[in-house]
Amino acid sequence: MKTPSELRIKKGTVIPPKGGWVKSTYYIVWASFSEGNPIHKYIFYSGFLNNGEPAGYNGFLSTNISDKLDYSSAYHLEVIGEISGIGGSDTTSDYYD
Repeated sequence: MKTPSELRIKKGTVIPPKGGWVKSTYYIVWASFSEGNPIHKYIFYSGFLNNGEPAGYNGFLSTNISDKLDYSSAYHLEVIGEISGIGGSDTTSDYYD
């Protein structure tokens, strides 16, 4: 696995989903949390959006992460795709929205 440093990726590099972020949606992403941290695949929950970007109640889901990491913690984040069928645009009920 490569690190952002090896790939010359700058801190704060985010490649969002095509069409933009959708609130309360799960995504498969590539992410790293420091210059020397290898880029791994994670599940990311977008939570609330502010100015079109994840802002509140977002986070990474993984058995490899012991700390609570969110959007602002990512050194690099690249969306691979949306996990359909749970949350976001695929939600059949707006009961809690």
